[in-house]
Parts: sequence; structure tokens; C-alpha cells
Amino acid sequence: MEEAILRFGQALRRAGIRITVSELQDALRAVDEFGLEDSHRFQCLLRAVFVKDRSDNIIFDRAFRLFFLKKDPKPDFAEISTQNRCDGDNGDGPKSTGGPKGTGGMNQMAKEFYQALTQKDGAALWELTEQALDTAEELTDSELSIDEQLEQLKIALSWYMVSYAAEVNQDQSAVKTMEEMERYLRHSLERKAALASEEGFDCLMKQANLKTCDLAALSEGQVKEMERRIEKLGRHLASRYSYRFRPAKYGIPDMRRIMAETAKRGTPPMPLPRLNKEKNRPSLVVLCDISGSMSVYSTFLMELVYAMHKRFRDLRSFLFIDGVVEADTSLRKGSVSEAVKAAITKAYAPRTGRTEGHCTTTGLSDYGKAFETFSKNFGHVLTEQTTLIIMGDGRSNWFPPKKEELAAIAQKVKRVFWLNPEPRERWNTEDSVIGLYAPFCDGVYQCQNLEQLTDAVRHIT
Repeated sequence: MEEAILRFGQALRRAGIRITVSELQDALRAVDEFGLEDSHRFQCLLRAVFVKDRSDNIIFDRAFRLFFLKKDPKPDFAEISTQNRCDGDNGDGPKSTGGPKGTGGMNQMAKEFYQALTQKDGAALWELTEQALDTAEELTDSELSIDEQLEQLKIALSWYMVSYAAEVNQDQSAVKTMEEMERYLRHSLERKAALASEEGFDCLMKQANLKTCDLAALSEGQVKEMERRIEKLGRHLASRYSYRFRPAKYGIPDMRRIMAETAKRGTPPMPLPRLNKEKNRPSLVVLCDISGSMSVYSTFLMELVYAMHKRFRDLRSFLFIDGVVEADTSLRKGSVSEAVKAAITKAYAPRTGRTEGHCTTTGLSDYGKAFETFSKNFGHVLTEQTTLIIMGDGRSNWFPPKKEELAAIAQKVKRVFWLNPEPRERWNTEDSVIGLYAPFCDGVYQCQNLEQLTDAVRHIT
């Protein structure tokens, strides 16, 4: 068991949970003291030792389930019979009395699935689940991810036909059962991958580490957790001001000026020049590419920047594809993530033609044209105290790069930083022109995941 605890600690580390040597020792002592007879108590012991943040509970439960439990317990929906489910019906089923809506075009599988849901037939639902998992055995040797395998199972079950029918009939009981069924299918696929090889288990743990996951490859649940973490991180960074010494009436003696004046006059200046700390609150302008390949990364960057808006004296954000628009200035109000997404959706126009407030007519990034438009229409917002952050992959779709436009912008501002989510090995390949823009930037950083994005923003601000 000692070896198992140590390996479990290593798995949690791969998933992004910080585990110290002393915590491993505490876990071993706790197991020696209370034993392994009660699996629930064993899980609670390890949770108390290893989990320091509420957000880590999901990762811990997933790791414990895959590492220690031989199989997943049978889900609740499979244990309930038709009769006692009907007896306990609380009126949440389909409201239509003339036949269920949304079932007209269903195939045979969808009809069987939906009938089992509406009749609360646990045995039939369990049989369908086992049939789907039998289909999963055919995917064992494939290179599909867990999400892709789950999608294949849903297709085999005609999942989306049934889901649509449950929603239009407002059958909340069916919706909850489908959520439970989806969770069980995912757990089963994860267990299959973990048992197939040690590499499979390690891969699952690495995928659970949100700090190193590609921001564009997050699942729906991970996106919500990422937004929560970014908001928390933004508040933390906003409270950590950097300070600079400025000439002041009170404070520590300014030895540099004292020595210079003494050498010049022959006597120390009186009164002595002094320095005092002053909060550094830069003026920040963010310019984000929101084309198809970049919208996810730009969304997270803007969420982080606006979550820490108190750090800045002035903060303005602009969105571009082949044109440039300023993001809604009400981003600081209400939910940051919702406001950012709304601003990006508003700026991204259909390709049917440019209208006011939209930043594209083609849907294709044109960095040269975007820099030219930004300098012409919004150059007045740039000052010698401005820090400019550009978020983009530098892929200009073979349009003229017009690097002189960025050079002119760089002359107006204090610093320019470029955040690129692409792996470095892909920079300056095909239509990437990041190398042409790099000489005019004070720093170019890769920011494919939360860890890289945090390091870049912390360094810049």
C-alpha cells in the first residue's frame, strides 16, 4: 500500500495538485492508523491530506476512482424499476397530451431510447448503456480522445434526437437521467483507457491539469472551471502591485542624486533629495485577434486582463480580424466572462458585408490592414505611458504584413508585447509572419495554456 500511496501522489502531481513529501508521510501514517477496511473513510483521509483547494476536489475524485476502485458502481438510473419510478413521478415528465413533440423523425434506436426515458424503465436504459459500451470496445485501438469516443457512442445511441425531444417536451426527469448516463459513459471510457496501459492513466491525469491544458481544447466543464480560476487569478494579480521609487518630499535619501550634487558642488545638497515608493499603474491597451483560430485564446486573455483592471490607470481593448473595433467599455460591469463573450460576438460580423461595430468583411485575419486601421482610427489613445499587448498567432493569410505600421505604433508607446498561442516550432511557417513583427516588440511570449498566459501577464504588468 505504501507504493500505491506514493504512485497516487505522483498521479495527483501530474494532474496539477501540489503534493509535498510531508503530506505523503501524513497519508501513510493515517492509513496505518485507520486501515483500509472502509473505502469511503480511506478516500476521506486522502482528501483531507492532499486537497488544499475546493477546485481540486473534482481532480482528486477522478484520480481516486481510476486508481483505487476496481469498477464504477452501477448508476442510479439502472436500479429504479418502471413501477416505482412511475409511482414517484412528480409531474416533471412531458407536458403534451397529444403525443411527444420532436419525435416525428426518430429512427428505431432513438424511439427505444426515448421510450425508456419517458417510461422510467431503468432496465432498458441499462441495456442501452451496455450496448453502447460494447460499441466502445471497437474503439480500443483507435487514437480517438475520450471526448471523441464519447461522441461516437452518442451517435450510436441517436443521443441528440432524444435530447431534443426531452427539451422541447420540458421533461426535466429525462434530461437529468441523460446527464447521469453521459457521466457514466465518460467514466467507463476513462477507466478503459486507464486499464489499457500506464501511459493511458498518465495521459488522463495530465489532461486534468488545467494549468497545462491547451485553452482551445477544453471541454465544456473545463471551460467553466477555467473561467472561475481566471477570475480568481485576476483578483490575486490585481492586489500585487509593483512599486517604483519616485522623487518625493519624504522617504529614503536618493544616494544617486546626492553623490551627483556633491561631486558637482563639493558639498552635499541641503535638504537631501529623497525617494518614496509609488504604485506602478500602467496604461494598458489590448489588441486581440478574434478570428476562428484565435477567438478562444483572446477570450481568456481579455477575461484575465479585465479581472485585474484595478491594476491599471487606464484600460482599453480592441478587437480585430481584417478591421478593428473597440470592445464595449461596460466590460468591467457584471460577469467578466459573459461581458467579454458578448463583446466578441457583437464584433464578429457575418461575411455578408461590413456594418458599424463589426471588425471583418472576410473572416480572414489581415494583420497589416488591422495595424493600419488601428493607427488611423485609434492612434490617439496611445501615449508614451501606454503598454500595448497584442494577442494573435501572426498568421496573415498571405496578405501584406505592413510591418512599418507596427513600427510606427511602437514608436508611440512605452512597451509592446505580443502573446502567441501557437507552439514555437510553428512560428514563421507557412503564412506566419511573427518574425517580421518581433523586432518591434519588447517581448514575444507563447501562451497556449493558463500557466504560460499567467507568466506572460505577470511579467508584462
